[in-house]
Amino acid sequence: MKNVLKGKVVVLNKKDKAVKKETHFSEIPNLYAILNSIEINIFIADKDFKLVYMNQKAEETLKSFEKEIFDAFRVRVDDFIGVSIHRFHRGTDLVERVLKNYKALPHEAKLDFGNIHLKISTNCIMEPKGKITGYIVNWEDRSREVRETEEMMELINELELIENDSNNF
Repeated sequence: MKNVLKGKVVVLNKKDKAVKKETHFSEIPNLYAILNSIEINIFIADKDFKLVYMNQKAEETLKSFEKEIFDAFRVRVDDFIGVSIHRFHRGTDLVERVLKNYKALPHEAKLDFGNIHLKISTNCIMEPKGKITGYIVNWEDRSREVRETEEMMELINELELIENDSNNF
């Protein structure tokens, strides 16, 4: 990762005392192992809105609906790193305005394409002096839940039709 992941972290000094120190997150031992062990889909984008990291869970989840991603956005999962987040949004000006306003973060959104429904939460990665250096996104695939809700609503509508028909006799 580039210098996008910079901030204060608590580290142990030689005397095992916790101290705050400014460092690049990439210098934290096992950071990638830590992010990859989290069972949440995670993306990291730089300050220019380009994806610079996805954890293993995100890659696995994306690959489960890669065809729908390619159909909607013309990008393969293996090519996500380096792609602008604007490729996945309409209204890039609005997206930038929201993300650059740290007071509006974390920002919750939905992204729907084809039969895929994602719930997204975006927050900024900020230097101690308040400069935004990137963004972290966690997201979940809500497609099954949406599909089940739609099926349930169809059943309710059918039952209401049956009830109305039986009342007409």
